[in-house]
Amino acid sequence: PRFEAFKPILQEMDYIMLDLKQVAIKKAKLYFNQMHPQAKLCAVHVDSIDDYKELSAEGRFDLYEGHFFRMPVRESDTDISPMKANYLNLLNTVNEPDYDLTDAADVIGHDTALIMSLLGTVNRLVPEEVTGVRQAAALLGQTELKKWINTSVSKELCADKPNEIMRMSLIRAGFSENLAEQFKLAQMKDELFLMGLFSAVDIMLDMPMEDALGMVHLSEPIERALLHREGPMAPVLETVLAYEAADWQELARILMINNADAKKLYSSYLETLKWYRTVFV
Repeated sequence: PRFEAFKPILQEMDYIMLDLKQVAIKKAKLYFNQMHPQAKLCAVHVDSIDDYKELSAEGRFDLYEGHFFRMPVRESDTDISPMKANYLNLLNTVNEPDYDLTDAADVIGHDTALIMSLLGTVNRLVPEEVTGVRQAAALLGQTELKKWINTSVSKELCADKPNEIMRMSLIRAGFSENLAEQFKLAQMKDELFLMGLFSAVDIMLDMPMEDALGMVHLSEPIERALLHREGPMAPVLETVLAYEAADWQELARILMINNADAKKLYSSYLETLKWYRTVFV
C-alpha cells in the first residue's frame, strides 16, 4: 500500500531501488513483479555475502548495491585455480614494460573463450575476416592489445563473482582514465585505467590486496595508490571511490585540494557510463 501513492511516477520509471533497510524486500519484490514488471529492480544496502546470495538465488533483481561490493578481502585460504593462473600469466606478460605481441598471442591461444573474444573484437574493427590469434594481436597493436587483455582477463577472473564486481571495476577503470586531464595526469591515462580496473583485484582473487598485487604485476604508482592511497594516482582513486559511494563531503574536499571542477567530473562520469553501455552491455 505504501507504494500506491507513487503509482503514476513508478509507471514511468525504468529502474527502481529497493532499500533492504527500509522495506520488506520480499514483499516489495512481489509487488513490483506484479504491478511494475517493466522496471528493473536494484537491491540497495546489500551489505553482506549472505544477503547477496539469498537475493540472487530468488532472482528478479537486476542490480545490487552495498558495502559488500566495496569491502576489501582481509584473509583467504583459497588457492588460485589453474585457469586463473593462466590468466594471471597472460596479465603479467602484457604488463611488462615492452612485452612481445607473439608471446601474448601464444598465451591467448590456450584459452578458447579469449580466442573467440579477441577475434570477435578485431573482426568488428577491420573489413576483412581475421582468423588467426597472432594476426589479430598484430592488428590491434601493443597498446590496444594490452588494454583489451587486461579488460577481458579481468572479466574472466570475475566469472565466479557477482556481475556487479566486473561492472564496478570497468566503470572505475573508465572513470579513472577520463579524469586524467583534470588531475594533470594525461601522460598516465593507461595506468589510471589499470588502477581502476584492478581496484577490486582482491575480490577477484579472494585474497588481501597486497597478496593479490603480488600475483598481478602492475607498475609502482598503481600499487602505491591501491595499497597505501599514496602517490600521484591516489587522488583519482579517492575521487572515484567517493563518487561511487556518494560521499559528497569527501568528494568536495578532494576536488578543492586538487583544484578539480565538479561539473567536469559529472561529465566524465556520464562519458564513462556511455562507454560502458557501448562496449559491454
